[in-house]
Amino acid sequence: PLPQANTVSIKLFAKGGQAVEQKPGVAELFARLLTASTKTRSEEALQRALNAKGMAISASADQDYVEITGTATKDDLGELFILLADVLE
Repeated sequence: PLPQANTVSIKLFAKGGQAVEQKPGVAELFARLLTASTKTRSEEALQRALNAKGMAISASADQDYVEITGTATKDDLGELFILLADVLE
């Protein structure tokens, strides 16, 4: 880590991915749906909350895992955790 860097990234990995899917594309669809909306926020509301602070949350499926990545400034790390928790709930 660079002490002077103002940006932080968090990566979460969940076991699974394309190797365990029974139909091709299901793992990637799951990853896309993770960031589409939450129980409490529409996709538009989630994107507004992220964009207002210059944050990003993305998800993708690899061969044996699903990866969720969040990026924010150090000052907004707490808000990023709140949004990530909302996405993962």
